[in-house]
Amino acid sequence: MEYGKRYTLALTWVRRHESMVVVLRRLVAKIRETGLKIKCLLLDRAFFRVSVIQFLQQEKLPFVMPVAFRGKKPRRGRPVTGLHWIKRQPAGWYPHTMTDRKQRVTFLVAAGYRRHRNRRDGKQLRQKLLFATWRVHGSPTEIRKRYRLRFGIETSFRQMRQARIYTCTRNPRLRLFFIAVALILRNLWVWIHHTPC
Repeated sequence: MEYGKRYTLALTWVRRHESMVVVLRRLVAKIRETGLKIKCLLLDRAFFRVSVIQFLQQEKLPFVMPVAFRGKKPRRGRPVTGLHWIKRQPAGWYPHTMTDRKQRVTFLVAAGYRRHRNRRDGKQLRQKLLFATWRVHGSPTEIRKRYRLRFGIETSFRQMRQARIYTCTRNPRLRLFFIAVALILRNLWVWIHHTPC
């Protein structure tokens, strides 16, 4: 994103059984080839894994991503630890170490709230949000607002579908090509829309 203009910078295939790290490494390499500097990655909760966070820290890439709770919930009467303990704490910053087999990573968790209205009865609700971060500064509220910028990606996908060629072909290369054409057309629309006449 540059001055409010959102562009799609890279496109890659995802083969079956490919890990998130392999896909992310390929995308980061493509973006770096263009000469652009990555200030911060706003990632989906699917990337909340030890291997991904290790890769991002090795590449010195700041990131913000929602915390994903996996596994069983803590039983009643037993002490709450880890992310479940952080979720019960007031808004603020908390260090957390996550392990997966023999791998472990340490990062900061920003715990904050968001207020919204219930669609059914219109009552005000408070929701606790946890974000895994690294080399990112600001209050938890600022982190939450910063991550909201990521939802522009959903808008980009919606606009891309308006230009995508509809097909019944099962050829994955052809389908990827059609998506690439749609994204190029969408980038062109953004450029024309922000170019003064």
